[in-house]
Amino acid sequence: TKSVSSKINGETQKRNQKTKLVSQSKITDLFPVRRSTRKCKSNLKNVEDAFIAKCILINKEDGLQMKYIENKGRGVVTSKPFRKGDFLCEYAGELISRKEALRREIEYAKDPTIGSYMYFFCYKGFDYCVDATKETDRLGRLVNHSKKRYNTVSKLVPVSGSPHLVLIATRDIGIGEELLYDYGDHSKESIQAHPWLEK
Repeated sequence: TKSVSSKINGETQKRNQKTKLVSQSKITDLFPVRRSTRKCKSNLKNVEDAFIAKCILINKEDGLQMKYIENKGRGVVTSKPFRKGDFLCEYAGELISRKEALRREIEYAKDPTIGSYMYFFCYKGFDYCVDATKETDRLGRLVNHSKKRYNTVSKLVPVSGSPHLVLIATRDIGIGEELLYDYGDHSKESIQAHPWLEK
């Protein structure tokens, strides 16, 4: 009886030791770990901003061309399809202060042949303007306005500490479509002077 009892006690101790070893093991020692390849939103935004910065630095305007449009004059149309969220082009011009922009507006108003190519915005608490009045081969300055049918939206992207304005597709855009964005000037005075701002 003593030998049988000793044998049972010995087997019990072995089982307890195995249980203790298992309980001390990490779950990763027992099961394979599956790591997610999904990127968090902040990482995706960083990747997106880095791509846009690269497009700005190389003056990327692929898939766009200038076209004369009836009752409008010059405009920008697509020569390839774009997907919602795609970079389209930069609203390129001279970055100046609001004070300087207001001074220039007075000068430009003296010449009726000069259109309005001033884009005002705020960056890090300071008021700026991109003055694209000077004729260049950049297409962003030629994108026309539509309050109701816009298919692009402007986005502020800093590059090396300097703010840049770019246009991003708000929906899928087919070949041959005109790019349009809302200039944002909805004041009563501006609409009276330029009725097309309501369209």
